[in-house]
Amino acid sequence: MSIDFEALFECSPGAYLIVLPDENYTIVAVTNAYLEATMTHRKDIIGKGIFEVFPDNPEDNESKGVFRLRSSFERVIKNLKSDSFGVQKYDIRKPNNEFEIRYWSPINSPVIINGELKYIIHRVEDVTEIFKEKKEKQDLLTKSELMQNEIITRSKEIKEVNEKLKIQYEELERFFYIASHDLREPLRTIAGFLTLLEMKFADKIDDNGKEYIAFAVGGVKRMQDLIDDLLTYSKTGKQPELIMVDLNEILNIAIANLAASIKANNATITNDFLPFVCGDGKMLSLLLQNLISNAIKFHDKDKGIVIHVGAEQEENMVKIFVRDNGIGIEPNFKKSMFNVFKKYHNREEYEGTGIGLAICKKIVAQHRGKIWVESELGEGSTFYFTLHTKCG
Repeated sequence: MSIDFEALFECSPGAYLIVLPDENYTIVAVTNAYLEATMTHRKDIIGKGIFEVFPDNPEDNESKGVFRLRSSFERVIKNLKSDSFGVQKYDIRKPNNEFEIRYWSPINSPVIINGELKYIIHRVEDVTEIFKEKKEKQDLLTKSELMQNEIITRSKEIKEVNEKLKIQYEELERFFYIASHDLREPLRTIAGFLTLLEMKFADKIDDNGKEYIAFAVGGVKRMQDLIDDLLTYSKTGKQPELIMVDLNEILNIAIANLAASIKANNATITNDFLPFVCGDGKMLSLLLQNLISNAIKFHDKDKGIVIHVGAEQEENMVKIFVRDNGIGIEPNFKKSMFNVFKKYHNREEYEGTGIGLAICKKIVAQHRGKIWVESELGEGSTFYFTLHTKCG
């Protein structure tokens, strides 16, 4: 029984090519696996030089496939030993003459018969997919490193900006304090002299004169209130230290601060049992105080003032509300009423500077919550704000 070694070689599962050690490295045999890997046909390559069949990609100026393979063949001829040179990029020309990017792991081995080099076996393994995956991982790692560097750089920039803002805020706070102090003195002087003028010349000043003096005194008082509110607004700009606090105690403090106003207006304040929240006690007391004071101020003169403070539990947060039976709010005013200096009632009927709700919004924002109002004109208002039930 004879064995067809040529057929066995051609059906070998490995990608093998046999060349002569001549000037052109002429191809004399090839396996089916090699033909499939290189998209060639046996009849088209047998008898041709390997570099004629597999030239460099002319569109790749950095291609060195031919140079490296030729150098490996030369080393095999010189040393009569197998030679490999790692993974290399060697694009393959497709039947339509376009080139396809490929990566190969080659090894070239000598075939020595009677002490003479007769053939060189060129064996390759197509590692294109493995190389692409590796490159993608490297690219991903590189992008990740670039992103980390970008994050570090941006963090430093943000830190520097925050430091500058902190300095600017402290300077602004000092300015507000000094300006408010310097403005209070002349205002007190004006109010004092207006009062003395009215007392000393009471019998000589007619009703119009007295009315003008009253307007002037009222203007001074409003200016003093505005200065106080601006100073309070500037102080609420500093990020407070947040800890777990009892809202029941904070509400009691707010009510105590408003005791005179509550008594003068015969207001009734009720409340649910309130939870512990993550916050700054002084800021939250000012928040509740402003909302309750607002409810007292805008009461319906035909009704007794009734204000209720309650809480509704939500996931990881609590919704606090201050509900009144006052005059209500027109729908068009709801969105902008938390802006600074926004007033929707005339000065003669309702006093105020228009800063109170802006302060409330700022305090809630510092506690990482939100504030809004639900109201119907003539039916009262309910102010809501959310707070976190855990710190950290």
